[in-house]
Amino acid sequence: MSTPINAHYSPILNYVGWAAEPVNWTARVEGGQFKHTAPGLPERAGRVLNHKGWDGSDWTAELRPSEIVTYPAGKAAQASAGTIKYISHDGNPYESRWNGAQFYHKPRLSQSNDNELRVSLYIPHVRCNRTTETGPNNRDELYLVAGSSAAPLGFRRFPSNDGYYGATNETDLWPRFEGEVVGVVQSTPQLWSGRLSVGQSVVVSCVASEQDNKDIQGITKVISDIGDFIVGLFGTKSQQNEIGPWIDVARRLTDFMDDADDAVGAFVVRLANNDGVLEMEVRSAVGGTVIAEEGSPAWKERYGYLKTRFPHFGPHVRYIDCHGGENSHYLFLAQAAIE
Repeated sequence: MSTPINAHYSPILNYVGWAAEPVNWTARVEGGQFKHTAPGLPERAGRVLNHKGWDGSDWTAELRPSEIVTYPAGKAAQASAGTIKYISHDGNPYESRWNGAQFYHKPRLSQSNDNELRVSLYIPHVRCNRTTETGPNNRDELYLVAGSSAAPLGFRRFPSNDGYYGATNETDLWPRFEGEVVGVVQSTPQLWSGRLSVGQSVVVSCVASEQDNKDIQGITKVISDIGDFIVGLFGTKSQQNEIGPWIDVARRLTDFMDDADDAVGAFVVRLANNDGVLEMEVRSAVGGTVIAEEGSPAWKERYGYLKTRFPHFGPHVRYIDCHGGENSHYLFLAQAAIE
């Protein structure tokens, strides 16, 4: 395993140019173009950035409307997904991933750990449009239960113990937190975190429910009992990183609840390392629709608002629009982050 990656965000890319101009350049993305300059030279603008690659040869990065494609000099494009592998000003090999707003920089890993990804899965935003309750007491006491194929028996509750997230109609939940100590700020739930080597994947199931003053010991037993179900469901470990069986896990988890009507949403996320590129697949398990297209009206309504709160918002984001028990309506945002 590699050591933690020292990575950072910055709108600026510092790189060494190629061929006739092997000098230090600085570039940023603005207006659909690279704006780049070198000491003593005026700023230039264009869709192409020429640079020295990791292997020391000349490479080109071309900015397309929604991605960056890279290719060796004189050859056709052979890689996409917004990754530029280049020699930096300091002479060291770097990788920058473009997320549509900023570059995410990290040093090149050692050869044995090339393209390993350190990934976390968060729920940075939840919107309650309508609770499970009606009348004057229209308040939900929401909690999440999540587990992964990396540790099949390790389901966790968010928040822990008898805490809950207070939800009322037409409200955003985070970072409001109530439970044992009213007013305590709860950090964004991190459903999973770990390293993925090339070809590896992990699947995470998550169920959101309204506790409605249930016996907390009963909820704890639900989390424990699901382990026995998983053991019988999979049979072989080869199925654990397939998303289908984990949808069954999420559905079964809602069945274990004291009252199925209190399940307000359930979804499954699969994260995979495809040759150094993070892939994210999300499916709703119960009563929901996954909103993935950035161009959709539902996405634009939320995305602009979120970017003001999460300046390092990446491309691995999905909204799950859930219509759950008792006519409830919640929006859950799942975000995978390379760290």
